[in-house]
Amino acid sequence: MAFVIFFKCKQALAFDKTVLVKAGELAAVMEEPEGWVEATAWNVPDTSTIPGCAKTFETYVEAEKFIKRWKGHPWYCIPNGEYEIVEVAPHMVTIQKGWERKPC
Repeated sequence: MAFVIFFKCKQALAFDKTVLVKAGELAAVMEEPEGWVEATAWNVPDTSTIPGCAKTFETYVEAEKFIKRWKGHPWYCIPNGEYEIVEVAPHMVTIQKGWERKPC
């Protein structure tokens, strides 16, 4: 069992006042591949889209504590206080990794 977090963003403006992120835009908390910050975020179309790099939490309480203290990342992806914590299960697929020789 694992949990992921979806949240709504505050509006973020670029230096020239163009809108980078609209107020209420949906994002998900993601693992940061380089590991230099605790977590990052990506915009997602809806809560049925859960990328493989979503940051997972072992319990609902752990996820809730995280989203209540997390300030967001990158700078323009700031949580507005509205969030949804969703229970997830791994989605596994079989892939071919190569070939093995058949006996004659």
